[in-house]
Amino acid sequence: LSRSAVRSAESNLQLQLDSSLAAIASRIDARWSYRRGEFLMMADNAVTMRSLTNAASVSSVDSTFMRDAFAIIGRGIPWIRVHDATGRLRWSFGEQTESTTGGRPFPANLRDEERLPVTLTLRDANGRPIGSAEGAVRLSAVLPLDSMPVLISNALLSVAEANAGRALSYPGLGSVPPGAVRFERDGDTWLT
Repeated sequence: LSRSAVRSAESNLQLQLDSSLAAIASRIDARWSYRRGEFLMMADNAVTMRSLTNAASVSSVDSTFMRDAFAIIGRGIPWIRVHDATGRLRWSFGEQTESTTGGRPFPANLRDEERLPVTLTLRDANGRPIGSAEGAVRLSAVLPLDSMPVLISNALLSVAEANAGRALSYPGLGSVPPGAVRFERDGDTWLT
């Protein structure tokens, strides 16, 4: 093939890849909005706010409400912790063990599945910090591979955590060298 034909084919493929990525990003954005809403339901509801601003212990009704709320979101958000401004743990949901990296706790059932860390500063009606919430969102809850559009045969999707730049691994995801525009793998040339 002539060089111009190769360039034309690569340009066409790049347009298809960009279109496919835009469709995937749109689905991820919609799912992330949903998961963020679930996280906020736990972290920024009236019961949580009251427990952060009132030193009194919470009622059994409050505890039941929070347990029921977590039962609804637990598949996508396997753990969440809420601390008051002094660092005192006020709410804790989900199973927790010690991580093998950095000693940070994370749920035992996520050892083999990627998770996205979530941390929020919680504020009162005047905007003053009154606590924090931290937890995790399962990657599969925002990127379920079985519902992603496959617009290009044999295309691979690689995902990296934006803040850390860390490549996430997940069954069915590919991996791309960071910053690569073109790379070789198994004798084939890949475009990104």
